[in-house]
Amino acid sequence: MMKKIAALLVMSLLLTGCHDVKETVESQTANDVSTTDSLDDSFYRVVNFNTNLNRDNYYTSFGQTSDFQTIGRELQILSTAHFSTADYYMSDGQYLKNEDMNKLLRRSSDPKEYPHTLQVQRGEAIGGVNNPIMVSTVHEQDYYRKEGDKYELKGISLAIVLDPRDENNNRLSTSMDEQIVADFGRQSISKLYDYLQTKKDLKDIPANICVYYA
Repeated sequence: MMKKIAALLVMSLLLTGCHDVKETVESQTANDVSTTDSLDDSFYRVVNFNTNLNRDNYYTSFGQTSDFQTIGRELQILSTAHFSTADYYMSDGQYLKNEDMNKLLRRSSDPKEYPHTLQVQRGEAIGGVNNPIMVSTVHEQDYYRKEGDKYELKGISLAIVLDPRDENNNRLSTSMDEQIVADFGRQSISKLYDYLQTKKDLKDIPANICVYYA
């Protein structure tokens, strides 16, 4: 079962600084607007755009577990500190596509092949585990302000889900030391933020990034 890293750690991993953004950003027209079923009216109004295919991968991995609700719900709660529920609409992630996820989650013996990967590079060890697979997925939520009949992207929240496994994707027989995982999580946040800066649609958008740990 996934759990949020201890509160102190979550806060230290959270990017709380909102960078200046351009006044005009990409806008979209919503197909539908609704309130989220799992949360009360104090939480976000949900706006539905075209489904991001990458979302299906997240559902496949976590849809049958309590983590499915926990990760999404807690990410919304953390996001309220930066994106007011009164002023913002939320949507499923629309910007990190399968191509982006490949760049973030795959690795190679050649570091130049996936220079932005969040994973441990092949040939390296963490906590006595050679070539561990550290990152399971990255969960995205997007936050919009409504301008007329358009919704303009004004923020993005991301959860890096850590689930350390061996190089064959098998669960570890002994849990990895939490401090080691915490240090890795901090590095992952920096790497993910650097990757966002390479994307034209996101580089000027405030990013709220946190980490979940199995």
